[in-house]
Amino acid sequence: MSDECQATPKAELERQIMDPNVPKNEREWWAAAEVERLQGLLTAKTTPGYELLAGTIEKMEAEIARLRADLAEAEKYNGHHQQACVEIERLRDKTKNRPPAGEG
Repeated sequence: MSDECQATPKAELERQIMDPNVPKNEREWWAAAEVERLQGLLTAKTTPGYELLAGTIEKMEAEIARLRADLAEAEKYNGHHQQACVEIERLRDKTKNRPPAGEG
């Protein structure tokens, strides 16, 4: 079997794609840029700061959920409070029109 039929090792292909001195067509330039972008994302996700940030985001999302639940409870309380105020005003109006005790 001749060397011509063997596939180029992937490390060599990557070296050729990433080497700016090796001539490339448009697809190969795009592939090189995409490899760099993906390597950057991978590096960012493996740094300690990323894990810290991810944990902070999870805590913030939990706090937002708790605050939304508190807001829903407060809105429910506010609705009951408004109903009570309306009822109090209705009773006040009703008693204003009634003669004082002992005069009736």
